[in-house]
Amino acid sequence: MPIDDLMLEAPDSSNRDGLGSYPQEATGFQASTKGSGARGTGQVAEYDFRQPSGLERHHQRSMHLLLEVFLHRVGGSLTANLGVPVHASIESLEQVTWDEYAASLPEPTCIGSFTLPPLSGRITLHLPLKLAVSFVEIRLGGSKGVVPFEISRPLSDIEQKVLAPVLKAIPEELPAVFAPLVSTRVAGLTQTSGARFLQATSASELCLVATCAISLGDTVRQQFSLCLQISTLRPLVDAMVLQEMERGQEVGEDACVTQERLLEIPVELALCFPEVALSPPEIALLEVGDVIPLHYEKDQPLAVTLSGREPILMALPASKGKRLAAVITASGT
Repeated sequence: MPIDDLMLEAPDSSNRDGLGSYPQEATGFQASTKGSGARGTGQVAEYDFRQPSGLERHHQRSMHLLLEVFLHRVGGSLTANLGVPVHASIESLEQVTWDEYAASLPEPTCIGSFTLPPLSGRITLHLPLKLAVSFVEIRLGGSKGVVPFEISRPLSDIEQKVLAPVLKAIPEELPAVFAPLVSTRVAGLTQTSGARFLQATSASELCLVATCAISLGDTVRQQFSLCLQISTLRPLVDAMVLQEMERGQEVGEDACVTQERLLEIPVELALCFPEVALSPPEIALLEVGDVIPLHYEKDQPLAVTLSGREPILMALPASKGKRLAAVITASGT
């Protein structure tokens, strides 16, 4: 159901399943292990060659950083929206199929689904009922939003309308985070009480699931999850790769420019005669016009130093016209 409709009129209650009892509400994402093998256990898993490849490890780390920024912005937005300090962070990031993710969600629960045009696919935001009711409690004037009991029923029409602004505020932080890569906007935001009411994608579609932790004021941290299809993230990954290539090219060009400029800097070369040892009394008796013997043989090469450092060349004193010069004879040691 569109979130905007929840703010204006009573939503259709057809999304309730009408059952008398429900399983206990889960707080975080737990992927199903059915049909999957564990490394080192001797179990063999069937590999589906039709399943699309997932994100590479370094791209997944990049998405982790982007989602950390997203959750930081969510914390600030909800703090302003609810009037209580809200802190959100990412706990884990894993790639699973949509069928595994949907099977891990409890019934009933609270799910928001939306798109980010021009990116394809839908993004799913799962709020466990206890967390959703905590938001409702705070918006209705509760000081801390503490819900000391488990919730085993769908949200009522009034609760859905009260929760709608919060469920709308969270996705609205994603376009700003993705802006350096792709310009997007939030569209088609809906709210349902279970994954079976949500036609997000095919069962075998690979998704990136972020399990997040959130604290409202001084309450105990609770979990929620964000599910993004890999096909939705592909344009972002391509944009990351393009930016990395451009940065690498810029670094290479900067290195060439730096090298060229370094070669233009003038340096000092010095032709050094051998040192002469004098005693302190001899130095004290020196006067203008005194001659100090250098004990230097004319055929003995002199060291050429660069800016007073170690010798880089050896040279013999010479002349060029009326000016003194030096003839390079060998490289320095």
